[in-house]
Amino acid sequence: FWVNNKTVALVDNYCGTYKYDITDLVEPGGEAVVVAAVNNSTPSRKGQMVSSHKFGGLYRDVEIEATPDMRLDDAWVRGDYDGGAAEVHATVAFSTEAGRLAEPVLRVRIVTADGVQVGVEHEVPVRFGAGARAAEVVLRAPLVPFMPWSPESPNLYVAHLTLCDGDQPIHDWAERFGVRKVEVRGDRFFLNGKPLFIRGFGDDYVYPLTISSPVSLEEHREHLMIARAAGFNYVRLHTHCELPEYFEAADEVGIMIQPELPYYGDYPTEAFTFDPMRDLRELYAHYRRYVSFTTYCTGNEGLLGKPLDREIYKLAKRLDPDRLMLHQDGELNTAENSDFRNGPINVWAPGSFECDAPFVAHEYLNLSVKQDPRNEDRFTGGWMPPVTLAERDERLAAAGLNRRWGDACQDAAHALQSVYQKRGLESARLDPACDGYDYWTIVDVVVQQGNTYSAQGLFDPFWGVKRNGSTPEFFRRFNGPSALLLTTSPESRIAVSGDVLETGIWISHYGEAAIAAGE
Repeated sequence: FWVNNKTVALVDNYCGTYKYDITDLVEPGGEAVVVAAVNNSTPSRKGQMVSSHKFGGLYRDVEIEATPDMRLDDAWVRGDYDGGAAEVHATVAFSTEAGRLAEPVLRVRIVTADGVQVGVEHEVPVRFGAGARAAEVVLRAPLVPFMPWSPESPNLYVAHLTLCDGDQPIHDWAERFGVRKVEVRGDRFFLNGKPLFIRGFGDDYVYPLTISSPVSLEEHREHLMIARAAGFNYVRLHTHCELPEYFEAADEVGIMIQPELPYYGDYPTEAFTFDPMRDLRELYAHYRRYVSFTTYCTGNEGLLGKPLDREIYKLAKRLDPDRLMLHQDGELNTAENSDFRNGPINVWAPGSFECDAPFVAHEYLNLSVKQDPRNEDRFTGGWMPPVTLAERDERLAAAGLNRRWGDACQDAAHALQSVYQKRGLESARLDPACDGYDYWTIVDVVVQQGNTYSAQGLFDPFWGVKRNGSTPEFFRRFNGPSALLLTTSPESRIAVSGDVLETGIWISHYGEAAIAAGE
C-alpha cells in the first residue's frame, strides 16, 4: 500500500497487526491519502472460511496514529502464576535524536478489571544501548490480591504504563492481562494446579453475513457467551487465527483458544510462501498478550515434515513455555513434536484407546443432518441461501410429499442429532483416560454434500437454536464442569415392566470447587 503516492509496505501476513512509520510521508495539517491494492485471486495464508476459501482485501480499518517521537511502541504482560506476579514488557522507541527524552522513565500501575489498584506503582529507568533507538524494558510487579484466570473465573487485570520524562508524562498505554498456568503432568492436563477436562468446540470461520470475521468485540462476546452457556471451555480454530477482538472476548468470558497455522494436510501452498516458523513467530509476537491463547498448532491432519516438526516444537517451547503445543490436530503427534495427542473422531469403548499422553478427541462426532431451508430469509449478507424452500419443495413433490412432511423430517433430524450429541459426549466422559474433545462443530459449517449442504453444528450458521434441537441449557447438562453419567447392562435404553437392568452411576466432575458431601 501507499501513502501520498509513496510506497509503504507489501502486506502478506498470517495473523499480525502491523504499523509503519510514515512521518516523512505526511505534512502537519495536510491530507494523508492511503491507497491499497488487494488481490483475492489466490488463496492466502489467512486461512479463511471453511478452511479453503480465497481471500484478499481490507477487513478492518486502516488507522493513522500520532505519537510523541519517543513513545511506547509495544507492551504486553506475562502472567507468572507460580510467582504470583505480573511480568511487564515494554518497547520504548524514538525516531530522531531531537525527540530523545532527557530522563526517560517507565511507570507502571496495575488495577483489577473494576479499577481497584493492586499493590504500589512501580518505576524503572529506560536505558538505550549505544546507537540504539529502541529499548526493551521488563518490570516485575507482585499481584496482591492474586486472582488467577480460568474459564469459571476469568479474572483480568489492567496494567497502565506511562512513559515519562522525569516527572512529566509523555505517552500512555493500557494493557489488559490474566494469569494462569496450563500444563501436562503425565497423561493429564492441569490448569492452575487442578485437573482440566477440555470441553472444546470446533470453529470453521463461519460468518454468513460478513464473510470475514466481524471487527466487533460485542458480537464475538455474544457468540462466546452462548458457547459458555452450553458448557464449553475451549475452542479449536481450524487452520486459522481469529481477530484480536475474538481473543479479547474469550479473555472476558472464559474460553481457552487453540489458533492454528494455515497448513491443511497435503493441501498445496503455492499461493504463499511455506514458512511455518515465520508464522509461529508472528502468532507469538501478536497474540501472546491474550490469556485465553492456550495452545499452538500448525494446522490440520498432516505433518510439516521432518525434522521441521521437531524444530517448530522446540521454537514454540523456547519462545513461549507457558503454552501447550500440538503439531497438527488429528495426525502424527508424537512426544517429539507435541504435548498431547488426538483421540478418535467417533464413539469408542471406554479403555479401548491407548495413549502415552493426554488425548483430546479430534473433530468429535461430526453429526451432520441437512441444512434447514427455513433459514433462507436470514441469508441477507455475503452468503446466498445454501438451500431454498422452493428447491426442497420441488424434491418433496417428486417424492409425493409436501412442505409439512419436509418440516417434520427436518425437525426429527434435529431431535435425533440432539440425542446423539448427548450420547456421544457422555460416552467420552465415561472413559477415565479421555482428557477432552473438540465437539465438531459449534455452528453449521455449510459444506456441499450432494444436492444439499451439511448441518453438523450444535447451532445453525447464525448461532441460533435449531428447531427441535439442543438448547445451550440442555447441552450444558452433559457438557458442563460436572455431569452425571449412567451405564446400563444390557445397553438398550428401552425397558419394559419386569426387565432387570444393572446400572452404574458415574460423576464426571472438573469444576473448580469440590462437590461437598456428595451433593
